[in-house]
Amino acid sequence: MTIRRGALLTAALLTLVFQSGCDELAGTDADDLIDALVQAWLPLAEEAAWRYVEDGSYEDESPMETYVYTRTVTGTVVRNGQTWFETSDSNGSSGDLYRVEGGVVWEWPPDMPFAYPIFDLSLAVGASRTVEIFHAEAGDTLRMSGEMTYLRDESVTTPAGTFDCRVFGLEGTFTMASDPDFVMEGGFINWFARGVGIVKNYHTFSGDEEEPAGERTAVLHYYNIPGGLHGGHDGTYAITGRVMQYEGGGVAGVVVNFNDGSEEIPTATTDAEGRYRLEGARSGPYMVGILELPPEYYWEWAPLDIMVIDQDVEVPDFVVVRMNDPGGGFRIQGWARTPEGFAIPEARILLTRYTAFWEVSPAPVGDWEFWYLPEGTYVVKASADYFTFVPDSIVVVVSGSDVEDLVFTGTGGATATGRVVTPLGFGLEGVEMMLGSPFDPSAPQQAATTDSDGYYAFVNVPAGTQTVRGNDDRYMYNHGAYGHDFTVTGTEATIPDIEATPNPVSWNLTISGRMKTSRGQGPWGDDGGGVTAYSTLFGLEMSAAPQCTDGSYTIDGIFDGPFEVRASSVIYPVTPDLLTVTVAGTSVTGQDFTITGFTLSGRAVDDLGNPVSGVTATLSAQGFSDLVVTTGADGRFTFSDLVVYDYHLNFAKEGWSFPLQSFMPLNSNRNVGDVAGTPPPGSWE
Repeated sequence: MTIRRGALLTAALLTLVFQSGCDELAGTDADDLIDALVQAWLPLAEEAAWRYVEDGSYEDESPMETYVYTRTVTGTVVRNGQTWFETSDSNGSSGDLYRVEGGVVWEWPPDMPFAYPIFDLSLAVGASRTVEIFHAEAGDTLRMSGEMTYLRDESVTTPAGTFDCRVFGLEGTFTMASDPDFVMEGGFINWFARGVGIVKNYHTFSGDEEEPAGERTAVLHYYNIPGGLHGGHDGTYAITGRVMQYEGGGVAGVVVNFNDGSEEIPTATTDAEGRYRLEGARSGPYMVGILELPPEYYWEWAPLDIMVIDQDVEVPDFVVVRMNDPGGGFRIQGWARTPEGFAIPEARILLTRYTAFWEVSPAPVGDWEFWYLPEGTYVVKASADYFTFVPDSIVVVVSGSDVEDLVFTGTGGATATGRVVTPLGFGLEGVEMMLGSPFDPSAPQQAATTDSDGYYAFVNVPAGTQTVRGNDDRYMYNHGAYGHDFTVTGTEATIPDIEATPNPVSWNLTISGRMKTSRGQGPWGDDGGGVTAYSTLFGLEMSAAPQCTDGSYTIDGIFDGPFEVRASSVIYPVTPDLLTVTVAGTSVTGQDFTITGFTLSGRAVDDLGNPVSGVTATLSAQGFSDLVVTTGADGRFTFSDLVVYDYHLNFAKEGWSFPLQSFMPLNSNRNVGDVAGTPPPGSWE
């Protein structure tokens, strides 16, 4: 159900001052006002006019535009034998018909259930009262209660002179409640004006709009300007005030304006004492602020909301701060960086003086500065996302010279983590990584060393693009000489893996040993064999060929890490198959392999094929020591573990003669069979 505005205006007209004078109303009892208020709330006479301005909020609490509304009685019409007043309004509506009878407001057609008795809640000063009204058609019961107290006493000047108006300012607290859903915010009228005599009502609401049956409380301020009833005023007022320096003294040349929502914004300029006067304000709400300031002053934009209520208004002082010296002034300069010296360009450096502030960000190298400052005391404070600065702030006194090299040290920022890996994807331990420019030795640097899994971390890393590089000359890196760039945002940054391989220039370690027979001979005649060392960390392989004489080998270019060492031969069997070696800063020796040589065998016999014992068999080779065996009863001889070479086999026994055996070369196992000797003459063997 909609509450008609007219039905609620009696309370708002409580302080209406009639032309008979303010004093008459001041002593009037509430009951004596009822009839007069009922007749006076709506001036139903031809050419009479009134206006009201309403503001407030919608149910979703969004602001509602303030608007001015003027209604004029344009004539009378007769309906059903009754005289109705015809009206039109400034919103384009016309033809609305109203009449008042028996304290009830009616609108045509009269059968619509909008008409309510005018609420008899008129209160004299200090009185309180409760009214309950039942509306049969709507089935609602409306209860209103309230009390009225003084806001202030003021003097009012009229053409008849100056006198006290005891009811010039009043404050009323009203409560409205209904069953089941009568109460709504629109039930209170914000502003109402009868002719040029204005009665205004400001309110704040409390209560639950969602409840079907609820209670609303409003605090209403009533004002009445009896001078408006007596005429003699053009309805405009002045807004005055001052613009002052924080240290004291007015500021000249400041342009001040007020805004009432119209397209034209009146302005005024302060004089030498900082005073201004804005003319032409009518009653209503305004926003007053500084439009232009001399360049050396700062004002934190904070306009004032004021209300003009049919009189001039003195606005509280605007206070500005002198923050700029066009003639030159002085400089405050400093740095924002991490403990390692890295710039924090994302920092915000705030310079404050009284209520004024000025904010800058450091240059990429971390330095910041403020120029053209007048002498005085300032506070400088640094802040940045994810950083804590020490000191928190610095008090700076500028007196006759620049202030330089103030340092804010920021900790926090981001932790940047990365990993150094081998081509096989294994983490590389003990590698020093460096954060910072690779080309400027004086630039800040931060070092970190990889752990057993190849991970490293930098702390206090500022936002932006950073450069990381390997700083261990033992390795070569896939980022080249320029390092690897990565981007830091937030508190965590991940550096892509950096691949490292051994730097041949920096490694001079070896793995060495022998590849030999049981008699210490090397792999003679084996041109296709050798020893290899395979790095299981990097996937690299180095090799060396053993010496033929003694089988010694040395593999160069070895670096730290685990290796698999293998020996191979196309001629000889080799044992063991694999040696596992871990190199840790020094060369490794004694990595020996055993090769198995060939066998040369046979039997010494007489001319009848009988075995001959006691025969000395000597195997000789140039450069080698002779090998000697003596046949037993079976006449057999065997030479084992022989390398590929040219051999000569001689047999000797006193009185006996055996043929010379030669093997050019011996390159496989050889059984020469029976070697027949000639016994001495006259021998019975």
